[in-house]
This record gives sequence, structure tokens and C-alpha cells, in this order.
Amino acid sequence: MSWNRENQKVIGRHKMNGHHYLGQITSSRVKLGGTVQHTVKLVAPIELFPGDERWTILINEDEILNGDASI
Repeated sequence: MSWNRENQKVIGRHKMNGHHYLGQITSSRVKLGGTVQHTVKLVAPIELFPGDERWTILINEDEILNGDASI
């Protein structure tokens, strides 16, 4: 499987606060050390910190529960 998941729809759980998310990957990159990071545009916002609503998040490959999900 390729590390580049651009345009894939994904469902996952954010490590920072445990919130589930649903969105589409807009970019993928390999970080220093070889881990893969994705930018996800969300279908609905999530709140990472109180009062901090996000429509776009950065996630690691291991935070994806279902790649290429139907949205």
C-alpha cells in the first residue's frame, strides 16, 4: 500500500483527545524518521481544546480506523 492517501476519505480517532473524526485527506507526507502524516479536511469540526473548533487536522497513519471510507 502506498503512503500517499491524498483524496481518500477516512474515519479515525484523534490521539490528542480521543474524538472520532470523518474527513478527506488533502495531503500526505513522510516525516523525518519515516512516519507518515496526513492533513485531513473534516466533514464536521472537532474541538481539540475548549473553545478551539477545527475543520482541518494533522494525523498520523496509525490514527486512521477506516481508510477510503464512504462519506
